[in-house]
Amino acid sequence: MGLVPLFNENRQFKKWVKKIMALSYLPPQEIRGGADLLFSQNLDINQDSKERVARFKAYFYAYWLEKVTPEKLSVFDFARGTNNDSESYHSRIKSTVRQHKPNIYYFLNHINNIISDTNKDIERVDNGLQITRKQKKKSAANIERRKACKEKFINGTYTVAEYLNAIVYTFDTCVSEFRIPFEDEDDDVGQAQENEEEGGESQDQCGICVEEIQRKVAVIPCGHTAYCENCIAILRAAATEEEPPTCPSCRAVIQGTLAIHL
Repeated sequence: MGLVPLFNENRQFKKWVKKIMALSYLPPQEIRGGADLLFSQNLDINQDSKERVARFKAYFYAYWLEKVTPEKLSVFDFARGTNNDSESYHSRIKSTVRQHKPNIYYFLNHINNIISDTNKDIERVDNGLQITRKQKKKSAANIERRKACKEKFINGTYTVAEYLNAIVYTFDTCVSEFRIPFEDEDDDVGQAQENEEEGGESQDQCGICVEEIQRKVAVIPCGHTAYCENCIAILRAAATEEEPPTCPSCRAVIQGTLAIHL
């Protein structure tokens, strides 16, 4: 909705967005009232931004309050702070893979490692042992702060507004700055091309099988050359009409290859 630049540049708006995010920490019966309170706040933003916020409000009420419902949105009674069982798994993949659009072999290797670690955790639980995993100090501190805020809200020390205002200060580890999705994806591709031009490792090593390239090909029409003939042939053979083969570097549909003789 075009609000990312405003979030990154306007401190008042950033804190307001964090309060919107904090609504999920309220009991289900308090979420709608909390939303009404936040959306009635007079933000110091220009008219264009106010119109964008109005569209965001319409979306928030229609999707999160009507379709998802406060009962499913609330994590008030969840010790983990989430009701999304896939969230930690996705977060673990992101922190492990650490790159956009990894090649399939690299990605599957990390998936297998995560599965192996999970199976070990299951064995520990089956044997009556606890799962021990190091937790970041700042994350642990924020969890304790949220617990303290929750206790004050339950015993009436905090109003809804005061509770939301206190909770936002525990979001520093997960929300500091939004960015436009995939804005740096081309950097990875550009760096790979730069390495090729400079005669770096990627010139002689296939980006898929990570072995020395015996027969190099250029992908048509994008022209990327960081792959061996055999790997590109496998990609093309596994493709279908619904899912055509794509270049691992830029995701352009592969229409053919051109052998490169050095």
